[in-house]
Amino acid sequence: MNKSIMEAESNEDKMAEVYNAITGDFLTENPELGFNSALGPGKISTSLYKGLTPAMKQAIYEQSQSKSRT
Repeated sequence: MNKSIMEAESNEDKMAEVYNAITGDFLTENPELGFNSALGPGKISTSLYKGLTPAMKQAIYEQSQSKSRT
């Protein structure tokens, strides 16, 4: 293959990788991932999902506080 063709393909691969990283689930914090917890349906896996609303954060905090008191 021609060197310029190989460089063009390499650049295209790099651009595709960057695009996939930017639009992927990790950086966009896909809510579908956070709500598919091994704890059961409707349970939030907080380690996988950082995009919680303030109300959701407060509910999690209150639930953890009530469990620690018992």
